[in-house]
Amino acid sequence: MNGRKGKKLLIESNHRLSGSVYDCVFNMHSNLFEVFPDENIKLEFLSFSIKYDKYNINSEENSIFIFVEDGVDKVITIPNGNYSVTEIKTAIQSALNSASVNYSWIVTYSTTSNKYTYTPSLTGAETDISLDFTQYPNLTTHKILGFDREIVVMNISGKESTNIITIGNDHYVYIHSNLPSDIIRSDDKTTSLFAIVPFLAIQYGTLYFETIREDLYTISLSEIPDTIHFRLLNREDSAIKFNSEWTMLIQIVYTKKNPNEILMNLTKMMALSMMK
Repeated sequence: MNGRKGKKLLIESNHRLSGSVYDCVFNMHSNLFEVFPDENIKLEFLSFSIKYDKYNINSEENSIFIFVEDGVDKVITIPNGNYSVTEIKTAIQSALNSASVNYSWIVTYSTTSNKYTYTPSLTGAETDISLDFTQYPNLTTHKILGFDREIVVMNISGKESTNIITIGNDHYVYIHSNLPSDIIRSDDKTTSLFAIVPFLAIQYGTLYFETIREDLYTISLSEIPDTIHFRLLNREDSAIKFNSEWTMLIQIVYTKKNPNEILMNLTKMMALSMMK
């Protein structure tokens, strides 16, 4: 992008003013900027780095559901961790067997259909059994088990999951900010997309992405904000709850205003001085 380059900003999540690793606010000090009256400011995303240690199964997102046996609700929690499709199958089977009184459970995975099948065997009195995914509306555990957000009635002939199993981590980090942008806004309209980081860049346990084009992701500023707010989201606009701190490198670029912008700014300044 044409323009005069200023300083590079190294933003580190452990220096945040407030918030969490994945939803944080930073101070923006005006002395970082060396802008002239006839210039606009642009922020260009350069790189992003984080140690990748997020659990793909965790209690804040997708590890809790309700098992109902004979009308009694039993909360099942899958231990936090990074699981493969077969590993989570074993964990679900173990959790169901621990919670169930009258049934022994076997969970199998088909590499053809990419679905789980849940088969309970009677060990005591026959009772109604079901999986309830409606009581925790903020969790997505139903996706882990292959169902929709519903109450799933089970039976001894076996129940195949409605949906395919897609255990694994997200494929991209969608970095949002509160700064004005013409790119996709988040569901709650408070932030806009700033940059997309692919997980293809993971090496030696660290996710590192450096953009090929410095002007690929940019934000234009009409004035220097007091704070900047960053959120790390997935494709569904849910927070990716990393456990590690991250760093982001941003280039400040100054571009010339067009004559109309300069005239408008002068008019504003004159109007403000007359009001004093």
